[in-house]
Amino acid sequence: MAAPSQRLSSRTIGFGLAAAAVAGIAAFFLLVQGDAGPPRPAPDDPRVTAGARVAGDCSVCHALFRTDPPRVGPPLWDIVGAEKARIDGYAYSRALANAGGLWTEVELDAFLRDPHGFLPGTRMTFDGIDDQETRTNLVLFLSTLRD
Repeated sequence: MAAPSQRLSSRTIGFGLAAAAVAGIAAFFLLVQGDAGPPRPAPDDPRVTAGARVAGDCSVCHALFRTDPPRVGPPLWDIVGAEKARIDGYAYSRALANAGGLWTEVELDAFLRDPHGFLPGTRMTFDGIDDQETRTNLVLFLSTLRD
């Protein structure tokens, strides 16, 4: 009995090329559209409402809304997904100015848990929020602060 051929048939190659083309097209559209991420929670979501209450404490130092006047800390409008140290002319700490990257929900959660542990050298005068649910609600609220 003869051993099966190790050569791929043209039909098998054709299917493989078609699958690769479909995957490439899908990847292209994801790159063009960008990752929109999960849908924003509704403003009346109880978690967002709870996060808004926590954000009231943040508003002592940070402008929350686009129309708020500047405050001591950088504005938080459109912060989720934004580049770190994004405001030209704002005097960020050297640690934050050199941090690079984006303020993802995960990064914001880590920063809000322990600002000085997450970013040694930050000038943020806030010790952090221990409670995970409180941080999650705050980050959900912050994710609604955009057009």
